[in-house]
Amino acid sequence: PKTVNTLKEHCPNVEVVNVYGPTENSDLSCCHIIKEKYENKVPIGKPVSNSTCYILDSNQNIQPIGVPGEICVGGDGVAIGYLNRKELTDKMFIPNKFGNGKLYRTGDLGYWQEDGTIQFISRIDKQVKIRGYRIELKEIETKILEFENVQECAVIVEKSDSSDFLIACIGTKKEIDINKLKNYLKNELPLYMVPSKYTIMDSLPLNINGKLDHRKILDNMINIEKEIQKPTNKIEAELVEIWKDVLKVEDLGINQNFFEIGGDSLTAITLSTKILSKFNVQINIKDILSNYSIKDIADYIKKNQSKESKKIKIEIAPKQEIYPLSSAQRRIYYNTKMIEEKNTVYNMPGGILVDKILEKEKVENAFRKIIQRHSILKTAFVIHEETVMQKIEENIDFEIPVYQNTEEKIQEIIKSFPKPFILEKAPLIRVEMHYIDNQKTLLLVDAHHIIMDGTGLKNLIIEFSRLYNDEKLKTIPIQYKDYAVWENKYNESEEIKKQEEYWVNKLKDSCNLQLDLPYDYKFKKERSYKGQKISHIIEEEQFRKIEKYAKKLHVSPYMLFISTFFILLYKYTGQEEILLGSPVVNRNMNETKRMIGMFVNNIVIKARINPKESFLEFLGKMKEQILDDLSNQNYPFDMLVKKLAIVRQGSRNPLFDCLFTYQNNEENTIKLDEHECRIIEIENNISKFNLSLEIKP
Repeated sequence: PKTVNTLKEHCPNVEVVNVYGPTENSDLSCCHIIKEKYENKVPIGKPVSNSTCYILDSNQNIQPIGVPGEICVGGDGVAIGYLNRKELTDKMFIPNKFGNGKLYRTGDLGYWQEDGTIQFISRIDKQVKIRGYRIELKEIETKILEFENVQECAVIVEKSDSSDFLIACIGTKKEIDINKLKNYLKNELPLYMVPSKYTIMDSLPLNINGKLDHRKILDNMINIEKEIQKPTNKIEAELVEIWKDVLKVEDLGINQNFFEIGGDSLTAITLSTKILSKFNVQINIKDILSNYSIKDIADYIKKNQSKESKKIKIEIAPKQEIYPLSSAQRRIYYNTKMIEEKNTVYNMPGGILVDKILEKEKVENAFRKIIQRHSILKTAFVIHEETVMQKIEENIDFEIPVYQNTEEKIQEIIKSFPKPFILEKAPLIRVEMHYIDNQKTLLLVDAHHIIMDGTGLKNLIIEFSRLYNDEKLKTIPIQYKDYAVWENKYNESEEIKKQEEYWVNKLKDSCNLQLDLPYDYKFKKERSYKGQKISHIIEEEQFRKIEKYAKKLHVSPYMLFISTFFILLYKYTGQEEILLGSPVVNRNMNETKRMIGMFVNNIVIKARINPKESFLEFLGKMKEQILDDLSNQNYPFDMLVKKLAIVRQGSRNPLFDCLFTYQNNEENTIKLDEHECRIIEIENNISKFNLSLEIKP
């Protein structure tokens, strides 16, 4: 438009015509006489005399006005076909079912406008889908060509088993700063349109037909990537070590792609925490996912190190008789009291079956050390001045009863093991040992959810196995009581106010939304915990395929599964707006990783389902929302319910009817007297936790 407008301005008497047509239709199919100024694209006009033009979909049906499709041209100018290339001729020259003769499929994308003219969009092969987003490669190329010293440019897609990536191929004999180019593109384009790889050549390679030679470009990329680029500065070197630790990879180069080597949104959370701890730079999940390589993140850190990032640190609380509850503990406490303490809904049972006789004294000593090590295991919950507080008991009597039993009774033992706890009496943990036929030991652990979550139980099992094997444990810098004191202050901070604003804005118009599932019975007034749970374990081979597909789309399996679950609920209910609650681990700080305690929070995920959208488009939107949700996961769920002034109903959870819990059963191997114990099942929801181990000599 700029060139046309300039020409019309300087030569007002010259008639300017925009013409369109492929060689296969004698070079001219449409034309448009330009009589006005254009802000955007100039139309290619209407068919010329003795020519026809159709906009068709992939099934060769006519598209309505405004709907893009392939431009197919016909009329007297259409060629017979390609010489000695029958297969290509049959593909590109198709019968005209709307008239006489044949149509030529141009491979161009366009649409009819209201005034009867055709607007050209791009080549069909220039429009691709990456991770669910429809992308115009021409739009990216145009922006790159506007950057200084770029003489030629082509953007292509590299397909691999794990994912698809955009490669920017730049032809120039001048020097170009790739980092400046990437930063420029991030300001000009959506993040999903910014190429993740770049190659610079003197000129773009062409094949014998004068078209871009993709093979030569990819070969050039392979030669570049064969050389693993070593760190060039201290920040890059330290990031390499962090990535190796988090992603469990070796031979890591600073230009390797985060997703290609196994990164996802969950590992991005861990990286964010470690980067804040190491460099005192706050980088959120989206920043990590948009700065794909170590070099990119190192540049981000250098750029932001001058800014003051408030490093969040949990300090040791002054010693006192009683301490406040954390927000997670308050939720558990009041829910426990509402359903009567005789209930075992909030028990956290777990078990280990070992194919040898464990020594009672060693087991008991190991657990006593763990109880002394974690003050939360000596904690009782008392009322002080009409407020629930936690009190740490210094002297705890702890013994482990031992029983003789048979293999046939294992399931019966496990089923009858959980018993109610009295919250005012510590410890809120118990252990039993059962010698099974004098050949095996069944070790059972039960704790109240108010002092332990799933990660805490896993930490307990790992610490026990190490102590039993006479290994030393690393010192824990802070206790759960310190976290509770810190969290109460943190919940009044500006950071939490920002997170509150995020959740309130997201849910203020949907807080009374209920899921209209086709129940066979009406809800009773009070919530009942009687019911049945149906679980299904996906076979490892099948799960690896799902995991591989998720990686290709640059999403985590969690995002893939929850998006599928939303669509299932939509199919059942017909509701186009649905809220789901999802538990989050909420251990974002290094100090909390190895602690025993209750950290779990709930986030509310909101889906707006458009039946006309593709699944990939829906998945892309869900990914963006979940990343935002995870970035704001510290905001306590009970504070959100209170802020939204939601009226509690005895039969339902506030805000949502469904809880979505996804477990990625990663193998966790520990040692117990030279026996390898592999955690083979971890299941964690609000009412129950089961853990079983498969033991191999």
